[in-house]
Amino acid sequence: MMTNILDSQEILTCSKLFRGFLLAEGGEDWDEAYFELSEPGPGHQRSTWIARTGRTVANPQTDKDKMFRVCRACEDELVRLFDRLEAEDRRPKAIVFTVTREGGHRAFWDYDSPIALNISPFHIGLPGSFFLKHDEVDIDEAELEYRQEQQAENDENVRAGASYMKECTNETGLPWDEVFVRYVELGEDAYKLARARLVDRKLLSYDLPADIEKVFCDRFDLLMNYLFDTAENMSRSRPRVGTLRVSKDGTYKYDFDYDDPEALSIASEQIGSDKSLFESGEIDIPN
Repeated sequence: MMTNILDSQEILTCSKLFRGFLLAEGGEDWDEAYFELSEPGPGHQRSTWIARTGRTVANPQTDKDKMFRVCRACEDELVRLFDRLEAEDRRPKAIVFTVTREGGHRAFWDYDSPIALNISPFHIGLPGSFFLKHDEVDIDEAELEYRQEQQAENDENVRAGASYMKECTNETGLPWDEVFVRYVELGEDAYKLARARLVDRKLLSYDLPADIEKVFCDRFDLLMNYLFDTAENMSRSRPRVGTLRVSKDGTYKYDFDYDDPEALSIASEQIGSDKSLFESGEIDIPN
């Protein structure tokens, strides 16, 4: 018998736990709370929560240490739910459950994208926002216009970076199907950059000609710094790691991790681990 996600024991447990905490800590200053768990990679979870009063996002003041423990408990419950759903059929990439002050609860899930149900108040109105699909909070038009302009500027800068990656990789004369760059911010004016190329499902390292190498590093330091600054401005949290992957046809994708400087690894020795950028089965594991 397939699991009914809405009435699963895990969702019921999370809803009761979350509501009890907010009633004790947040008082009457909320109507509904939202909790999101996403899995951007195997074994790697991110979670966040917000609350709303009326049609305004307004998190009540809570004890941060207690809130952290409640969130971790909810994460553990939802990962168990994900494991069970995967054993039955498919593993979701993201889930949101909500609970009202009166005790009602809802659940929403997505099997395709870890960013399909983004509840961040700084993402409202942008593609992937939970509240773009569910008309439950008001959107400040001036703020939305700013975010859309910022997103368009981000995309244009990343598109230029992806085109430059293709150009530089072609200069090597080496075969490639996809190329990857990974950027880790180590501190003020310090970073680490790594590259890799994919050929016939095999991940290989490669070097650039000496006259290109420094320009390449400087350019991607500027690009990633800009993207990190923008992400921090829009989400109030700065990424630790960023990756950009580019296909031969010019399509590209970029990812961030806000917590773990070891995450989103493009190293061949990390393939198959929860630190790897690559999903299970996407790339051959070296013997």
